[in-house]
Amino acid sequence: MTTTTTDLRARTEQAGRDLNGVPALEIVRWAVDALDGNLTVAGSMQDAILPHLVGQVLPGVDVLFLETGYHFTQTLATRAAVARSLPVTVVDALP
Repeated sequence: MTTTTTDLRARTEQAGRDLNGVPALEIVRWAVDALDGNLTVAGSMQDAILPHLVGQVLPGVDVLFLETGYHFTQTLATRAAVARSLPVTVVDALP
């Protein structure tokens, strides 16, 4: 392992101890601060909980949506609702 990997592992393990039992929004705040706002959210569009939380702390965050061309109408409707109603940027990622 490189020093960077070792440092990241130690930092992550410490965060696991420090953030145990902490509300989700506080964990998102920690992640945004720890990564200097360099976050991207992968969204399945089964729900919008994670994009909602991260968007509260980091407005405009990119939310990746894997556009396969085979989604149910409901999935695409959820994607559209997320893009319209949350302070995030939905990015269509093509396979």
